Amino acid sequence: MKRNIISIFILFTLLISSCDLKENPYGIYSKENMFSNESGAQSVLLSAYRSMCDIDYSVMLIYFGDMTTDIAYNNRMDDVPYPEITEWKTSVLKDNIWIMNFYKTLYRTINSACDIIENVPTASFSQSEKDRILGEAYFLRGYAYYQLAWMYGRVPMKLSTTESFPKLAKDLDEVYTQILADFTEAEELLTINRMPGCADKVAAWSMLAKTYLFLASAKEHNALQYKDMTTVNVAQYYTEAAKWAKKVVDNPEQTVYSLDPDIYNVYNCDKQNGPEHIFLLSHYREGSSTEGDYSKLPRYFLPGNGGAAYYVKSPVDGSYGLTCDGWSVCVATDKLRADMESASAVDKRLTFFHNAYYKKSGTTYTAESMVPQNLTHYIFTSKYLDVNANGTERTSVPSYLIRYSEIMLVYAEALGKDQGLQWLNRVTARVNGKQYQASEFASDADFRLAILQERAFELCFEHKRLEDLRRFNLVRAKVQGKKCFGRADTDISGVSDASLAFFPIPQREIDLNPNLK
Repeated sequence: MKRNIISIFILFTLLISSCDLKENPYGIYSKENMFSNESGAQSVLLSAYRSMCDIDYSVMLIYFGDMTTDIAYNNRMDDVPYPEITEWKTSVLKDNIWIMNFYKTLYRTINSACDIIENVPTASFSQSEKDRILGEAYFLRGYAYYQLAWMYGRVPMKLSTTESFPKLAKDLDEVYTQILADFTEAEELLTINRMPGCADKVAAWSMLAKTYLFLASAKEHNALQYKDMTTVNVAQYYTEAAKWAKKVVDNPEQTVYSLDPDIYNVYNCDKQNGPEHIFLLSHYREGSSTEGDYSKLPRYFLPGNGGAAYYVKSPVDGSYGLTCDGWSVCVATDKLRADMESASAVDKRLTFFHNAYYKKSGTTYTAESMVPQNLTHYIFTSKYLDVNANGTERTSVPSYLIRYSEIMLVYAEALGKDQGLQWLNRVTARVNGKQYQASEFASDADFRLAILQERAFELCFEHKRLEDLRRFNLVRAKVQGKKCFGRADTDISGVSDASLAFFPIPQREIDLNPNLK
């Protein structure tokens, strides 16, 4: 029986410590006993999920996806080696520990998925359970390679547990052909079954839509290496993206997922099985003492208060929620907030930004202003908050990987201005955001740029921005000159186009794998 990914014991430490695969990927278990029943196979599947719950993946998504871009910055320049990533210090990134750990984590997921794909088809338990476990394994392998592809470009294609030294893909066509094949297998095997932290058929539809959109957009905008892909036809791939997104958001047979009418429900960490949550990484404050089972995400966004907890005022009912002390790491740029206010001053998403926190004395709450700004006092976001954690860092805050509103925006972008406008406006209507008019757009290209901006508003701090800037070939244009408090504007004029397009494969992996030399 399917269980939440945190509730089953973890095989994380049984997997390889480096993707050169010199170590036995089976650890203390054997194929014979592990895949003899559904619970054993489920355990291997959960190890694939668990890898992504670890700090090496779940937290680093924010560093890679947001703080490298125009919408946020790393406020902790003393916390080496994180600034090497967020400040585009490309000359040292091959040896950056977090670049390496992120890469390794995804290959751990791939290794577990391959183990399932090889062994479950001949297992003796029910076909329906085999289909589900196999479908999730194909999804996770495809998802891991999707992350690797937009991050690192051409990567080693490990499709079997027996490959000690997987070969580097010859081009991006090979990588994305495999990604699409895995998601296609997943959608054929899975059913619609919403479960926090797990993937189902709708998640597979969503990733097929996202992958086709990414490829169409990247080729259309002449992104490095993507412009040379021979398998990608821009118009056809936009059509494919629309086809799969339609199954998610414009399909009368799909009634499980929908746009939550209340944006505040979406980020309520005690409502992780909401209609908007297509795929997330579940964390629970009541879980084990291992970080990854619970989440520390709020600490990266909350300002520091000298070690003391404090209160944040709810935009919903004005109540005061106790938080943990923050680490003053991820700060939204002034430009992001200014752009949101310019689009709609009454946008509910602006209420996730706070210009004060509160200290309590008896029954009195006293505001501590965040203005004027300094390194530990700044306008902060409460998208990631758990007021039921009682001021501790052991929170239930999840990582949002796929949300329904994102796929609505994928659908709108894929359709273009004539058919897509209504879907864009449905997303913004929920939050009193800007209602776009057809007269604003002379072309589909103009319309898609508006969606790019709207995605920054809707998905900020959900690690999608760098992915978007890379497919639009706009990293340099958007990041150059980024203003960060307390230091010089970001200067990436000396960073090559290749380095902006892809992070380097870790040097350690190159040293260990002769096929990467």
